[in-house]
Amino acid sequence: MNYLKQIIAFDKWEELHPLTDKAYRLWFKLMKIANASGWDEWLSVPLLKLKSELHTSSDQTIMNARNALVQAGRIEVRKGKHGKSADYRLIPFNEDISGGLHGVNSGVNSGEHSGEDRGEHSGAYYKQNKTKQNDITNLNINKNAPARDKNEIPMFKIGEV
Repeated sequence: MNYLKQIIAFDKWEELHPLTDKAYRLWFKLMKIANASGWDEWLSVPLLKLKSELHTSSDQTIMNARNALVQAGRIEVRKGKHGKSADYRLIPFNEDISGGLHGVNSGVNSGEHSGEDRGEHSGAYYKQNKTKQNDITNLNINKNAPARDKNEIPMFKIGEV
């Protein structure tokens, strides 16, 4: 699943399918948890964790937000039994051939299987290349140049100027 594309698609989708603030935030928190888990299909998330993430002490607030996302078709929930956590499955937005994202499960999950034909792993994280920093010790500074050109600040004793 492509994290950024899913977030952008959800934000666009939500413009036409308004959710409560808590339901909106719950979806984002579940996305964060899914990303941290390595995109497990089902996420076991304790109610206490969700209450903490959504800054609420009410079980009912979480249940209402969860039900709103289920009714909107954005998540599936398997209720926990005997004190066990509920399991959540995010329903991903799909990409069509033109690259547009849709909320209907009619294509391949965005980002999934996209690099397999080229021998790449679609779930791998890639670091952005860092811009090479100029090392001040390697700069050619004229030793006879004024202090302001060498980035040196003259030190004075109190009373001198």
